[in-house]
Amino acid sequence: METLAGSLQTSRVRSLAGRPQPQAGEEGPPARSPAVLVHQGNARNALLIAADLARRGVRVELAADSPWAAARFSRYVRAFHRVHSLARHPEAFVEAVCRICRTRRLDLFLPSFHEVFLLAPFRDLLQEHTRYPFAGAELIRRVDDKMCIGEIARSAGLRVPRSERIAPERPILPPGFRFPVVYKPVVGAAARGFGIARDAAGLLRGLRATGNSSGWLVQEFVPGHLMVWDGIFWRGRVRASFQFEAVRTRPATGGASVLRRSLRIPSLDEQAARLLEAAGYEGFCTLDFIEGPEPEQYWFIDFNPRFGSSLHAALSAGVSFPYLLLRLALGWPVEAPPYACGLESVSLEGHFRRILAWRPGGPSPLRLIGDLLQCGLKLRQAEELAAGALPFLLTPLCELVRRAKRA
Repeated sequence: METLAGSLQTSRVRSLAGRPQPQAGEEGPPARSPAVLVHQGNARNALLIAADLARRGVRVELAADSPWAAARFSRYVRAFHRVHSLARHPEAFVEAVCRICRTRRLDLFLPSFHEVFLLAPFRDLLQEHTRYPFAGAELIRRVDDKMCIGEIARSAGLRVPRSERIAPERPILPPGFRFPVVYKPVVGAAARGFGIARDAAGLLRGLRATGNSSGWLVQEFVPGHLMVWDGIFWRGRVRASFQFEAVRTRPATGGASVLRRSLRIPSLDEQAARLLEAAGYEGFCTLDFIEGPEPEQYWFIDFNPRFGSSLHAALSAGVSFPYLLLRLALGWPVEAPPYACGLESVSLEGHFRRILAWRPGGPSPLRLIGDLLQCGLKLRQAEELAAGALPFLLTPLCELVRRAKRA
């Protein structure tokens, strides 16, 4: 299997053939400013990526399947390209992206969220026309299967909660399991279908509430704090990482983080390196850990080979994974950026959705409303305002128009 590093290197040689090349480890002055095509798979992430790269001197262009793409209205986007829907017409989408990158001389194509799973089968084709810094189909399938990556993590010496597949029509716990338990799709992302069941009736309700074709697994519930590791693993070592604690989540009983606080735990870098080496994975990914009740006890619970919904936490701390991936793709040196511990990042939308996603057994609705009001004191850390107020204000309108047109 061709590694991501080798694939990017091949793409670099193809696209820069005939130009003088800097020596290994030496950054040569570029003939022009680098240029990146960003896909709006997620409006918030696309806005954040565009703003961060543009502030670093990168020309940013945007691709989306609708003219009502919120990131199109960002002052940091230099050009907009309307393309086919990736979900409905993947071949036509990839063909359009290849043509745009080739004719516009774009150095990198960056998906902004979950679309890496749909693009994985086309990685080699994309590499013929630009650089694409995410994994191919075989590797994506391996790390996205929660049972498979759990076994790999266990073989690498990481603590992994016991997990078992169950049938959704007969959600009976295997012997030895006790409530509460965590349930999630065997293959899935973005916290969809995730939940905590405290009894058999709650488990049945949770499984029926979310359609899923990949099957379900139940996992031992480990009480503790959610720790998230974002990083780039490249040629046998961690090139850059950023870690944070999920102070608040959506829903409040567990899920995607909406208030994050940066931290640094050296042992998480070591565990991530062991896991990624065992999985044969190179590039950017997000790993989720639970800090157990005992000191220095961390349980690996999830793997996401994409930019997550918490990308702003790293960007606001000065760790730009989109820019670091661009430097790697161009063959430029990459140094791990330092960052301070205790920096906070807030999602206003996430706090609002916490209220809508209230469930029995979690914080009271009044407490959730109080948390949302408290975010008014943290507007400087809000991800929705980091890329400019206008695109943020236009995002709900654009989404309503897009949905109306699809309907």
